[in-house]
Amino acid sequence: MVVHSLFNANSLPLEKSGVVSPFPGKGTEAAFPYEWLGMGFVLATAFVMVRLNTIHAIMRTYSRMISCSFLAISLIALPYFLNPLNAALPLCLSIIFTLLFFSYQDKTAVGIVFLTFVVLSIASLIYIKILLLVPILWIIIATRMMAMSPRVFFASLLGIVTPYWFYAAYCLYADRIDTLTDHVTGIADFTKISDISTLSLSDITIFVIVILLFFLGMTHFILTSHNDKIRTRMIFESFIITDIALLAFIILQPAEMECLVPMMAVGVSPLVAHYVTYTSSRLSNLSFLGMILIVVLSTAYHLWTL
Repeated sequence: MVVHSLFNANSLPLEKSGVVSPFPGKGTEAAFPYEWLGMGFVLATAFVMVRLNTIHAIMRTYSRMISCSFLAISLIALPYFLNPLNAALPLCLSIIFTLLFFSYQDKTAVGIVFLTFVVLSIASLIYIKILLLVPILWIIIATRMMAMSPRVFFASLLGIVTPYWFYAAYCLYADRIDTLTDHVTGIADFTKISDISTLSLSDITIFVIVILLFFLGMTHFILTSHNDKIRTRMIFESFIITDIALLAFIILQPAEMECLVPMMAVGVSPLVAHYVTYTSSRLSNLSFLGMILIVVLSTAYHLWTL
């Protein structure tokens, strides 16, 4: 699968032999330092998730379960997160959510929305197809944040364009405009619909586990959402809407899974944290033990096979 990134438009994030470095001129023999860079992005994302929960009071009681859930999912999908380009995407998405939720019921939040879409545009320099989330974010702003206005809409467009203004100027100066055009046109580069021939058993297993966690957390939240404040419900529904969009994209384009699953982890983590924190039945306790077992077995398997 070709990752359309300005850093290396032809690099493969994963191969059977291990993680391939995403940087030009580097091969698998130089991948080890970049694996640690990927883990650095994971830890940075976990920290942002802590701040996301603290600032916006996502959990109605004090809890660090959101960041713990994200770290657990990153271990389940460890091969994806070892690639720093893949691991940078959930970091960007967590920052996007942290900024976006400040716009709740504020139709004058032009600056916040501008910064939100600047971060999204910067992420698109890594993975151009993340721009397909733009309509989803507009829907969230309009229906969940209740902050859409003409000024906010144009601020989002300006935020998307701004990073490309600077990069286009650099490309013109360096006579590399083809690099930019090839990257941008990559958003329309799709493989066969629902073609799973490129997926390994490990890919399918990771996908199934993450989807099960998503539906478990989503179902629990829907059934118990009456206990949360309206603003909190809007935030969780934003996570759900984003994850459903990412899930649909994975189903249509399985070859993009190693980029999409890490992003999906950002929205799944709060749902899993909500389930683990606010359930105490015998069944939920058993399911929690099952989650721990899955994390341990997945981590051991990935470390053995990498």
